[in-house]
Amino acid sequence: MIEGRFLTYYLVLQREFLEGRDTYLTAETWARGFMERLIRITHRQWLHRNAKVHFKGTDGRTLRQHEAITERIKDLLWTDPEDLLEEDRCLLAEDPEKLANAKAVDQEY
Repeated sequence: MIEGRFLTYYLVLQREFLEGRDTYLTAETWARGFMERLIRITHRQWLHRNAKVHFKGTDGRTLRQHEAITERIKDLLWTDPEDLLEEDRCLLAEDPEKLANAKAVDQEY
């Protein structure tokens, strides 16, 4: 259906449904409108996917890359300080709120 092919069986079912109704709608008109809606839905999904996967912000990173950085930060916030190298323990002094509002470059660093 999404490729534009429509089963004629749906038309038969819709004709039977509309026979006993007081309406000007025909099965063909219904099918045309149904296909238009399906195409709009798939187009919106495609646009959403492209925006999520390919759109790059001002810093040159995609939304997925931003989300990956945020997830990594969340994981690292729960790291036991004893598991860190001595030279990395200075990162514990970072303010999580400031870090959340920082640029992606700073967050990644």
